[in-house]
Order: sequence, then C-alpha cells, then structure tokens
Amino acid sequence: MTQASLARIGARGGAVTLLGQVLMVAVRMGALIVLARLIDPGTFGLVAIVAAISTFAVSVVLFGLPMAVAQAETLSRPAKSTLFLVNVGLGLLLGAALFLSGGWLARAYGDERLVGVAHWLALIPVLIGLATQSRAQLMRSLRFTTLFFAEVVALVVGTGAAVFLAVRGAGLEAVLTQQLAPVALQVVLVVVGGRWLPGRPGALAEVRSLLAVGLRILGMNVLKNGSRQVIVPVMGLSVPAAALGNFDRAQQLIVTPINLTVDRMQQVVVPVLSKLRGRPARMRAYAQRALLLGAYGTATVFLLLAVLGRPLVRVVLGPGWETAGVVIQILALGATCRVLGQTMQWIFIAAGATRQGLRFNLWTQPLVVAVSLAGLPFGVLGVAVMNSVAWALFWPVATVAAARAAGFPAGSFFVGPARAICLFGIPVAAVAALPLLLGLSDGVTVVLGLVLGGCAGALSRLLFRTVRSDLDALVSTARLALARRTSPASARPERTHGANLHERD
Repeated sequence: MTQASLARIGARGGAVTLLGQVLMVAVRMGALIVLARLIDPGTFGLVAIVAAISTFAVSVVLFGLPMAVAQAETLSRPAKSTLFLVNVGLGLLLGAALFLSGGWLARAYGDERLVGVAHWLALIPVLIGLATQSRAQLMRSLRFTTLFFAEVVALVVGTGAAVFLAVRGAGLEAVLTQQLAPVALQVVLVVVGGRWLPGRPGALAEVRSLLAVGLRILGMNVLKNGSRQVIVPVMGLSVPAAALGNFDRAQQLIVTPINLTVDRMQQVVVPVLSKLRGRPARMRAYAQRALLLGAYGTATVFLLLAVLGRPLVRVVLGPGWETAGVVIQILALGATCRVLGQTMQWIFIAAGATRQGLRFNLWTQPLVVAVSLAGLPFGVLGVAVMNSVAWALFWPVATVAAARAAGFPAGSFFVGPARAICLFGIPVAAVAALPLLLGLSDGVTVVLGLVLGGCAGALSRLLFRTVRSDLDALVSTARLALARRTSPASARPERTHGANLHERD
C-alpha cells in the first residue's frame, strides 16, 4: 500500500468515524434529554452502579486483542480462531460473575432491584466476547465504514426502543434497554458485516506474542476504564441515589464525547500509525494531525460546556437535575485535559511501546481515582472538583511519557494541542460566556453563547497564523477523506504548521 493511499484511507476512516461520532452524540444526547424527563434520577443512579461494573468487565473481555490484532503484521486463520475462543471464554466467565453478584450488590446497596439489573447487564460481557474478533478483522482490513454503520444503526434502534418503553411508562426497564439493546444489535451487525466465522483453532504458541501484547493493552484499558467506572460504585455507598443519578448523568455527558473521540478514533489512528512505524517522521506527522482533531474539536466543546453547562442542563433535562448542571461545568474543565491525555494511548500502542504504556498507567490511573475520591467528604461537587484536578495533572505527564516511549520529542505532541486551547478554545469559551452576564433566559443564553463562540473562533483563525495553518491542515485531511482516487497533486508533500502527513523521513 502506497503512502498516499494509506493517508487517504486513514483520512477517510477518520472522517467516517467523526461522522459516526456526531450522529452517535446526537442520538445519545437526544435520548438523555427524553429519558431524563420521563425517569427519575434515582433510577439512573441505580443502573449506573451495575453499568460501571459491566463496563469494567467488558475491558477485561476484550483483553486488549482488537488493538493487538490491528497492529499485527500477519495473522493466520487458526490464530484468529484461537483469539476468538479467548474472548468468548472471558465473556462467559465475567458474565457469570456479574450474574452471581446480584445478591451481594443488593445487600451492599440496600436495594433488591439490583439483582435483576445485574442479571440483565451480565449479558453484555458475553455479547462483546462473541463479536470482538469480527470487529478486530474489520479494523485490521481498514473497513471503517462497516464499523460506522453497525455502531450507528445499533445505537439508533436500541435507543429508540428504550425511549419507546419510557414513553409507555417503563422506568427501570427503559434504562436497562438503553444499556443492552444497542450492544446486542451491534454484535449481530458486526458479525454479519465482518463476514468472518471461527474455524479450527491453532496452537496457543502461535498467538503467544499477540496475547502478551494484548495483556499489556488490557492492563492499560482496565486501568483507564477503572478510573472512569470505579468512582460511581464507591460514591453509591455513601451518596443518595438521586445525587448519584445527577452525577452519573453529568459524567455521561462528559464521557460520551471522550468515548466517541478517543476510543472510536483509536480504531482508525492505531492501525494507520502502526503501518508507518518504519517511517518515524511520517508517523509523528500523522499523530500530530490526529491530536489536533481532539484539541480543536472535543477540547473546545468541553470548554463551552464549562461555561454554558448549567443553563444547558436546565434547558435539556428540566427540573430535578440542577446538581448535574454544576457537576458538568466542573467535570468539563478536567475533561479538556483528559481527552488530550488519553489520546497518548494511541502513541503507546502504535509505537509498539505497550510495556511502557502499561507501566505508566499502573501508577497514574490509580492516582487519578485516589485524587478524585479525596473530594468525597464534600459530596458529588467535591468529587467533581478533585477529578478535574487529577486530569489536569495527567495530560502533561502522559504527553511526556508517550513521546519518550515512541522516541519523539515531547514538544511535538504538546505544543499543538496547547496552542489550540490557548489561542482557540479559551477565547471561544470566554466570548460564549458573555450572555451569562445579561440575565437572559436559559435557552437564549445557550443559543447566543454558541453563536458568539463561533464568531470568536472565526476571529481567532483570522488573527493567528498558526491557528489558521492548523485548521487548514484539518480541512485538507477532510478533503483527502473525500477524494475518490489519489491524483499526482494529492501525493505531493503539503506544508502545514506542525502536522505534515507527507513529511520526508
């Protein structure tokens, strides 16, 4: 595969994934708005306890194998079948453990409804185990459009079923459907779209090296997801269900863009970066451009949430969710750094530095949890403040560690995102906050703030040459994604500030 065609496939895969992200965020936000007005916060808090455990179990079931397979140079059919059995076995084991834990959870949290919640959500690790290798094959063959279709269709249909149940008066059943139905449908679509079925497994020795890589990626994922998921169950032991529901909804509003940016884009970025491992300069240039997407896109969204979160929550969620508005403003500040810090995992994996990545996560992710829970004596707001402090410290440390592991200068991964935040994101958020001073209605404040923020972004592009160069680089990536074939002109080197995909070695 030529460098130009690889760049085009990577750009097109990124564009498809970003389009999927936009659609999925829209669906999730729409469902959140509707369900929050039909179902009480306590029900969300109840399901959040088990959902956090289920999500953690999914990290173990994956065993890091999708990314390990995506970066492997060769992989035989018997080896794929062996890995399939590993994922299915882990899914059955973790699903059974969650199913049997229902009684213990009910006693620990004093609510018998947790038994049924645990029984239903125990299906999720099993389903994920069945589809993991089909998803890995799609990623390995760079078939990002098929993945996009499966994820979006499954989410739309599954979420629609949850909203339908809620409108008809169901509460707990609707929230459980929102968790389970998209996963079940996505499994069917991925397996069918992947056109791959397991055969006779090979010898375990054939996949030993992949399992070793997967184990290290598993460690990174478990530590990363543990830092996301352990906070809610621990808070549930001392925080009322309604307050926990407010925190969980606010956290979901934050985590959803991170999942759909960092985790989904990883499916595109890691396979492409791995193919450039033998060309360090080009690998670094592609990574820089990928990081700019998060800096100018997701990080700016979080800064807007930090200033407009409270009126936005009052508009979209209605009464009973006032605490969530404050929590989301606080968490959004930390999420600005969190999304940039967690993208460094792309570098660890693609550079073949999973051992260093695991060592780094072994001490940083537990520290994030510890710092966050240090705010527990002050309730949900205290946890939110300390969580943001933890992620603000995490970003520069993660950048330095990943760059060092890959053999790149840290400044090449830090300067671009920092420039995007200082010269673009912060001015956009500052100008968007001006309507808060005018005493307008919540709806008008949000709309006017977004309009003014957009104008501030356009002015920033006009005033700062580096911002203009960065945004032009992202636009050229989008154009590359839309190109149907590579012309000689598109294969020529293009000069952009700090992120040249076609840079010479």
